[in-house]
Amino acid sequence: MRQNRIVLLLPLTVMVFLFIFGYLTINQAQSITNEELNEHIEFQLEVTTNENIPHALGRWNWLDFPEDGMLGHGIIEFIILNENMKPIEFTERLGFLQLLQSSDVIFAVEDSFFTQEGIALTFENDIDENTMFGPKGLAILDLTELDERAVFLEVKYYHTWDEQQYTPIEGEEVIESLEAQGIYQYWVIERSMRLP
Repeated sequence: MRQNRIVLLLPLTVMVFLFIFGYLTINQAQSITNEELNEHIEFQLEVTTNENIPHALGRWNWLDFPEDGMLGHGIIEFIILNENMKPIEFTERLGFLQLLQSSDVIFAVEDSFFTQEGIALTFENDIDENTMFGPKGLAILDLTELDERAVFLEVKYYHTWDEQQYTPIEGEEVIESLEAQGIYQYWVIERSMRLP
């Protein structure tokens, strides 16, 4: 009978330890907020050529989702800089934006607006049934009409998580337009590169 105790106690002990380990692992799983989301995003800037037309691409992909929900807006701003790192004014609206789920385009917009330093596109972060708008996308800027003084390209990704509706203000700095509308919960990720 004593030998049977070991046969019964050993599996029960292993099961108890597995249960405790699993419980602790689940409870310690990292959860993030919108404020911390900028540390869990892949954001890249590159210049490509498609049919002999140069384009700047700003791509983003959230690696995690905020526990406080998908709120607010995303704004992608392209800025062309001269050799002294001073912005060069855009003369045409040559950008468009696509939101993706997997590799499928679920939303597209060409409605860009001029900012104080460049050109920007905006989108709303939202969930509609099984479709998530905002966590993955790309913004494309046509560089065919590029000013000869252009040396650097900068792209900024602004993310807000305020329930306040954002309305772009033509010709104004993005941060000033956010704060003028009472939106103070935001962060910005910047990438820059020398133009080829």
